[in-house]
Amino acid sequence: MAAYSMCINTNDQIKLIGKRIYIRPINDRDTDNIISWRNKDFVMDNFIYRIPLDRETHERWVNDKVKTGQVAQFIMGLNDSGEEFGSVYISHIDKETASG
Repeated sequence: MAAYSMCINTNDQIKLIGKRIYIRPINDRDTDNIISWRNKDFVMDNFIYRIPLDRETHERWVNDKVKTGQVAQFIMGLNDSGEEFGSVYISHIDKETASG
């Protein structure tokens, strides 16, 4: 049995669903949560860029990196409650072999 399955939710958005968590592509409605998560001290202390994230910077990242396909960014959530708790992105994507 596969460790994950894929489904399409009611918004025609693809989700990758694991045993306990799912990931889905980010959208514009995620901005406030991403800024909040990114600016938590325990996240910022372990992040490459330790400057607080603001809306303008995040929106520039989405437009310059995500929407151009340079990175793929996802929201992570819990299957049982639907609570979303973080974000992850993949960079250096090789479009010929579909790996990152």
